[in-house]
Amino acid sequence: MNTPQDPHTGDDIELSSTDPEGITHTVQPSSTGPGAITQAAYAPSRATLPSISILSADQVELNSVTFIGKRFRWPPPSNNPDTPSLAPHRETARVTAIYTETPPPSPTDSGNALEGISRVTLVATNSPPPSPPGRELPSDNFVAYLIAEYVKLTLIARAKRARGMDGHLRQVAAWFAGREARDAQAAEDAAVATRNRRARHTLPAVNMAKIKTVEYFRLPPRWLFVKIVDEDGNAGWGEASLEGHTQAVEGCLDAYRSRLIGMEADDIEHIWQLLYRFGFYRGGPVLMSALSGIDIALWDLKARKFNVPIYQLLGGKLRDTIKVYAWIGGDRPGDVELQAKARKAQGFTAVKMNATEDLGWVDSPSALASCVERVKAVKALGLDAGVDFHGRVHKPMAKQLARLLEPHQPMFLEEPLLSENMEGIKEISRLTTAPIALGERLHSRWDFKRFLEAGAVDIAQPDISHCGGISEMRRIATMCEAYDVALAPHCPLGPIALAANIQVDAVSANFTIQEMSLGIHYNAGSQDLSSYTTNPEVWDVKDGYIGLLQGPGLGIEIDEEMVRRLSVGAEAWVSPGFVGPGGESVEHLPSTEYRYQECRALRLRHQEFIEQVCSISPFFSIMLASLAVLALWALTAAAAATSARGPGVHLSTSHGHRTCTVLPRGDKKDDTRNILKASKRCGHDSTIVFPDGQVYWIGEKIHATLSNVRIEWRGTWLFSDDTSYWRENSYYIAFQNHRAGFILSGNDIHIDGYNSGGINGNGDVWYDEDKGKSTEGRPMPFVPWNITDSSVNNFFINQPQFWAINIMNGSNLSFENITSSSVSSNAPSGSNWVQNTDGFNTMDAHNISLKNFFYEGGDDCIAIKPRSFNITIDGITCKGGNGIAIGSLGQYLEDNSVENVTMNNAKKIVRSIRTMRWCVYIKTWMGDLVPQEDYESEGQPRGGGWGSVRNLLFSNFELVDIERGPYITQDGGGDAENKGTSKIELSDITFRGFTGTLSSSSGRLGEISCKSASGTCQWTKNGTIHGLPGC
Repeated sequence: MNTPQDPHTGDDIELSSTDPEGITHTVQPSSTGPGAITQAAYAPSRATLPSISILSADQVELNSVTFIGKRFRWPPPSNNPDTPSLAPHRETARVTAIYTETPPPSPTDSGNALEGISRVTLVATNSPPPSPPGRELPSDNFVAYLIAEYVKLTLIARAKRARGMDGHLRQVAAWFAGREARDAQAAEDAAVATRNRRARHTLPAVNMAKIKTVEYFRLPPRWLFVKIVDEDGNAGWGEASLEGHTQAVEGCLDAYRSRLIGMEADDIEHIWQLLYRFGFYRGGPVLMSALSGIDIALWDLKARKFNVPIYQLLGGKLRDTIKVYAWIGGDRPGDVELQAKARKAQGFTAVKMNATEDLGWVDSPSALASCVERVKAVKALGLDAGVDFHGRVHKPMAKQLARLLEPHQPMFLEEPLLSENMEGIKEISRLTTAPIALGERLHSRWDFKRFLEAGAVDIAQPDISHCGGISEMRRIATMCEAYDVALAPHCPLGPIALAANIQVDAVSANFTIQEMSLGIHYNAGSQDLSSYTTNPEVWDVKDGYIGLLQGPGLGIEIDEEMVRRLSVGAEAWVSPGFVGPGGESVEHLPSTEYRYQECRALRLRHQEFIEQVCSISPFFSIMLASLAVLALWALTAAAAATSARGPGVHLSTSHGHRTCTVLPRGDKKDDTRNILKASKRCGHDSTIVFPDGQVYWIGEKIHATLSNVRIEWRGTWLFSDDTSYWRENSYYIAFQNHRAGFILSGNDIHIDGYNSGGINGNGDVWYDEDKGKSTEGRPMPFVPWNITDSSVNNFFINQPQFWAINIMNGSNLSFENITSSSVSSNAPSGSNWVQNTDGFNTMDAHNISLKNFFYEGGDDCIAIKPRSFNITIDGITCKGGNGIAIGSLGQYLEDNSVENVTMNNAKKIVRSIRTMRWCVYIKTWMGDLVPQEDYESEGQPRGGGWGSVRNLLFSNFELVDIERGPYITQDGGGDAENKGTSKIELSDITFRGFTGTLSSSSGRLGEISCKSASGTCQWTKNGTIHGLPGC
């Protein structure tokens, strides 16, 4: 048993049952009540009193009452300055009861105020109670520490009472007078105690380093990440996202970079004040967003050096969980009730929704009535609902709407008017008892000051990526507390911004609820909140709360490989804008109206120039941008006069080359016919364009045949949620009785998604319907079928209904920078509702190249199926699912050969919140026909296929917490009586350069179940595979 130490002095506490000068102790389990796990009795001797008494000099008065309920940890905080005092402790308990025994006073000691304790009994309970059955009792060291602590505190209290009764310290000093060398020793002990006491409350000395690099990464859907690295190699991440103004913020970061290099990374406040004040022109969304990204990154870097969460550097947490709400309804109200039900199923108990469509200065009362009905529908589900006016409602209508909503007790009314109209907001706040919330367009404490002083706001909603980062939000929160204003940070942004918010939420007394962008409409067809991190489970919502982030720094781990990969060529997100019924411009939000598409396209071409001008400074941005806008007015007016183009296919010709630009109809109106029209008008020697930021509703199946066509696929195809239609009408695929929703055929077809375009299969409606089961009729979203000499680059498929990409009868095809992501929004924690969402499949395929492929899902990352030859794959990341498959092969009575497959540089094969069953596996069916009942075999006996699997090379695989290594089986089909009958020969299969870790649930490095096997299987200590036998 280790010797415990006095947490105040660092002295050893002797624990001996025989030493009369030590502390006699006994420990036994308690059966006195639920949760009580141990009792201990100690009889302290007088020899221990002198070392205890010196602590009474500056201790507050304590007694047994305050000791009960107090939490203690073992080992106690370290006195070693090289060990962080905030490090986690192994044991924690709460004292629940104390019993003391006081003997009769002796003639010699009856006047001693410190005498009187002969035995102390404590009952300690593990925290949090009750303890799981079979949990170990606290160690003897821990209980001894608790008892010694109680004795000391009790003695201190008695000493203080004695001092108070006599009015001076002489009586206490006299008691120590007989101790040997008391004066010198007490002074030395007091000095040691003081130093140790300070050490307990002081972070360990850590050598900070100067800033070495500052980088930023533009990422889909609309985020801007910042990374700062110091000279010691320590890194911190921040987020400087400013929706629709990415280039302007990047200009600021470029300017700041030269100032930051060489500064001490530790000097966060100095850097903040320097960047804020030294520019002369201060504030505004662009400058403050750039400053926010830097500030968050510096806090993350510093806290990681101390190995503590940021909230520990801010004073320590006030709470263990964070209440959150989600957005429903998109930019336009739409059908919010269905989304509200989905959010409730995810675990949310509160949501936020749009109040209404854009209203005129004075508009129809019916528009207000529809808003009230939507709020009532959401409230009827038992959800709290915040209502966001978005500043798009003018005062005459806002006053009426606030009054109409008041009886339904909205959680808050957000931005009833634009923040520029402080007087109008104050007026509305006087008309309603509903809390007024605002702050996303306020960028510092000085912007909030006027609203606080006017009493015009009840809930402050600063956006940490726009208001100066963690440093400034902490100041805003404290200032709001002084005005009795709640804190509910705004955050429709990425994982770094949310994690930074949570650090401030944890330490703010006035925090009430946090916005969370999980599944927000801006992320549709792109990355979501769980992307770009390796620990997405931290965002799991339960009963309206998420857990406080426990890791160091921000508490999330950034997937830097993914960040760097998706930032290459990423375009800045552009707010499409909205044109009202009279042609006027209104709130900057996506719209279903496209009367002036050509005007908008012209504006987008000039936007980068304007925003670079705006990044110079707020003063010059107004002057120069005004001149730029005047110059553009003539151009846009001319375009509007000549072409008021709406949804549909717009054909243009340049030097004989045709271009078809497809514009969506919006509002979930089917765009299929327009897409097919474009494929006919521009089906050969042409270009087809799906513009950036546009969403196309795919309500019917599509089969397009093209020749020598380039597709600029910048927008998103979104499959409809009509599962009945797709099950009954999709194209039939004989292999395993499957279906296809979109088939692309032809030759010389070259697709570029520019890292913003792709397909969203609307998979959640299928995942929710099947709940982890595989049912007939789920359509594949992208099937290149009968296609040659073509390519697909920089393209995503998110939420596929079934297999994401399935090549059938294709040759000479190239795929590069492809992402396939299947994540169920509503699956219970730990459940796999995304089965059969393979990422990349080949069948009857020749000369296929895949480079830089990212997969997240619950099935095969890559599956090489029958008659696939000369397949080359390089640069793979697989997150969750079954890993990489060869097969299954031999299910049908036909040739099933697979030859010449090379897979290299699988950077990460990662176990996610679901499972990662294997890294690579080869599966063939039995050689006899085996009865089958599932729909994939149509109830017919399957198996008996023949062929060869040979010349396969898998090299340089990095495995992270997977269940098992490479796996080969020739017993597919599920009939034990027919094992060992496979007709498929396996040979020349090599696994080389496999490194990493296996999960604790399975320790198998590799497994073979073959008809016959020969060869050797050698594993080295460091986990490298040199060979697995052929079968």
